[in-house]
Amino acid sequence: MTKRPNKEMMYSFNGTYCSEADMTALSIYFEKLIHGFAQSNVSEIIDLNLNKKKRDIVKIRSIFKSKQDKPFVFINCLN
Repeated sequence: MTKRPNKEMMYSFNGTYCSEADMTALSIYFEKLIHGFAQSNVSEIIDLNLNKKKRDIVKIRSIFKSKQDKPFVFINCLN
């Protein structure tokens, strides 16, 4: 790439353009997902509403991804 004075650096992948700040935000987002997926392998869900414990990895991952907080639903680390 050639240097362009007073221009914001742009990245291209699959025809989509984004700035360096967007790439950083995207990188942080994927890092959080990877951390959440790794944590879901060693966790369990304690649901006090239904009085159940679940160790389903898919359900734990969906709770990590969801933006809603459910009352009396806890994620417990088994380590």
